[in-house]
Amino acid sequence: MKMLNCGFERGKPVIRCDKDHPDQITTHDVYGPKVMSSRQTFQDKALEARCITETMEETSRQLPSSLNEKFFDKRQELRNKLLMFRFRNLVPLQERLKREAPPTGLEHLPIEPRLKQVGTPFAIIFHDKPDILKEFFNWIKENQRKLVEERATSLEGEIVEVIYESEQNNIDPDYLFVTAKNITDKLNEGRAKPLNSGTVGRIMKSLGFENVLGRDDDGKVTRKVKRQPARLQKLYKRYVPNFITQAFSSIDKISQFSEVVTPVTVVTDVTSSDDYKTQHECIDIAKRGGEDKVRLPVTSVTSVTSVTKKQPNVILEDGTLVPEDLGEL
Repeated sequence: MKMLNCGFERGKPVIRCDKDHPDQITTHDVYGPKVMSSRQTFQDKALEARCITETMEETSRQLPSSLNEKFFDKRQELRNKLLMFRFRNLVPLQERLKREAPPTGLEHLPIEPRLKQVGTPFAIIFHDKPDILKEFFNWIKENQRKLVEERATSLEGEIVEVIYESEQNNIDPDYLFVTAKNITDKLNEGRAKPLNSGTVGRIMKSLGFENVLGRDDDGKVTRKVKRQPARLQKLYKRYVPNFITQAFSSIDKISQFSEVVTPVTVVTDVTSSDDYKTQHECIDIAKRGGEDKVRLPVTSVTSVTSVTKKQPNVILEDGTLVPEDLGEL
């Protein structure tokens, strides 16, 4: 577990004592991508958060009971394609990353930092392939929903859910009129083993909520939870499935996904001509008793509907030019 937790990022070696000389410390570089199969997810949530997990299901296709030569030929063909993809893209991508980090689009998604970190290498590889990125981003969002739904079943998640529901009807800008007792009573509805308000209060404190004494609308002294918008947003994004679903639905379409070619407007000329100002400007001028007709610059534009990008040739370290087709390897 230690090697897997440290191995997903550079600069995180595993430290061990030498078995023959316990007073000597050795470090091991365990960085690198790893592909694993398992019968179930990891119990260590820290490790699970560092993984891109795909749950396999039984196929509905009719597969042969034993593999023939066609399978192995297809396997070799796929390996060749993957190797060709590496030859064509690795060097240009490395050169580009030296100059700048290409935008991946993940920064626009309301997902957790760890998920952004894990997904960034894939997004960078396919940054210029919108169809593949669309599919990958849909997977990322679904993964985020599953993480939130799993946390929502915890006691912390249930408490945050009650606070989220109570805030929808709360108009006070500074305080939430909800107490540990209110939340406990709500959670105990239909619960076999009832909770006590002390436990709920301790969890609320660990989540960062601050209780203060105040008066409600009837002037009665009561405990209130101080409203902390930034903290509430973080907790809702982490524990409330409805909140993350609404956040995803409100995201505007990223321009790089809308179309492969983006229309470009090129300014070709700027002249001056008699023209009217906008309606609001004319009204403002009329109120001041000024003229409603002035000289404004007029811009001539040319629309460009396609842009062609030249990609550099891919050359191996020994100076060999990569051929278009590898043929048989």
